[in-house]
Amino acid sequence: MSSFGENLKRIRESKNLTQQNLADHLYVTRQAVSRWECGARYPDFITTKKISKILDVSIDELMRDEDLKNYEDIKKADKRKIITVLFSIAVLFNIAYTLISTLILLSQFNFWQLKVEVGFKIFQSAFNTAVLIFIFILYIRKNLSLSI
Repeated sequence: MSSFGENLKRIRESKNLTQQNLADHLYVTRQAVSRWECGARYPDFITTKKISKILDVSIDELMRDEDLKNYEDIKKADKRKIITVLFSIAVLFNIAYTLISTLILLSQFNFWQLKVEVGFKIFQSAFNTAVLIFIFILYIRKNLSLSI
């Protein structure tokens, strides 16, 4: 049984279309079509419908059940990457906020008050980071079905 990519390539070639021709009809890059054909990626559902219309075949002729599972796995991996990047940005902003507010306190230099304020800022930063990590773990466990 052929995969989505193999089916796409076979049908596209039978219609005498190049990857670039198909890409132009779909308003995507040739590299996107190439990734679909080699199985590295899958198009979204709307694009898959457009492909079936352009190639004059049914979606069933393009896809098999295993392709749908692979599609879900790839989308889950993409979602995981996005969440990790957003979490990293949030932690970096938190660290930057702590550093900037500590520098502002240092510029006002009142030695006795400074110890209390800097200590509070460090505690606040640690607390914010812990909350971010907690929220991140809850989100991953709920939405990505991962065990941490």
